[in-house]
Amino acid sequence: MIHLNLRDHLLLFRFLIGQVMLDKVPGITMVVNKTNVIDNTFRNFSMEVVAGKGDTVATVKENGRTFQFDFAKMYWNPRLSTEHERIVNKLKDGDVLYDVMAGVGPFTIPAARKKCRVVANDLNPDSFKWLNTNCKINKVNDRVLCHNVDGKEFIRTQLKEDLLQVWNDRDFNDNIHITMNLPAMAVEFLPSFVDLISEEDIPKCIKKVESLILPVEIDTRSYT
Repeated sequence: MIHLNLRDHLLLFRFLIGQVMLDKVPGITMVVNKTNVIDNTFRNFSMEVVAGKGDTVATVKENGRTFQFDFAKMYWNPRLSTEHERIVNKLKDGDVLYDVMAGVGPFTIPAARKKCRVVANDLNPDSFKWLNTNCKINKVNDRVLCHNVDGKEFIRTQLKEDLLQVWNDRDFNDNIHITMNLPAMAVEFLPSFVDLISEEDIPKCIKKVESLILPVEIDTRSYT
């Protein structure tokens, strides 16, 4: 499948452009064109088939990992592969990653392959479904725990609970990373971290780690 994002002045020729691509690009059975902007909760978009036929379930390779998903029901942008790799390169064996808006796993899967422990989440039920599928495809489901809730709820509940367990683990000496991969909107979730750890929680942490402050890195995607 080829996905186009044609400018207005080319829309009149979209079927011709689609047919040319279908004829010239080997292995392609369908060409689609995006018909609206991404402005909904689940970050998917409407599309028009301009050539060929078939379904929208795709299998792609990114940085040596395999991802499968229904392109019509979730967000995927292959131009972000370099950024995905840059973030994953910061992680090392033994680190913990909290992937608040995990999508189908562009951070989760390679992190788990590096033997990080990952707690991942996505609000879109279709993304959640394919995230679990991709964990199995890449054989990392034993290192990934997946959730399907709103990001703010995830931060205040599952992330917090797991973070406290990590901080109470005397043997944990690695790094903690938090990714929020939601273009243009990720910063709106930062207030959820304010007062995340209460005074009642702090003694539990300090009691075992003896005032050791473990580094936590939060990476937000703020491009549009």
